[in-house]
Amino acid sequence: MRCKACNEQIVFCITKNQKWIPVDFDSLSEMDIAGLKDGTYNQDNPLPFRYGKHIAHFTTCPDADDFRDKGKTQ
Repeated sequence: MRCKACNEQIVFCITKNQKWIPVDFDSLSEMDIAGLKDGTYNQDNPLPFRYGKHIAHFTTCPDADDFRDKGKTQ
């Protein structure tokens, strides 16, 4: 998957609080990538976000503020 703003390759991981977070593909380990390719990680068994290992795309995307939930009501 690619970021809609900057076109970088990203994947979505799940945080310990059960929230989806976009992650830079380049920060994934070889084991993470293998698990995505072989189906170990999927919608029902998502890749867990690992603080200190994965890089949240919000920290690297130049347009991240366009995608953040700022508590706005719709």
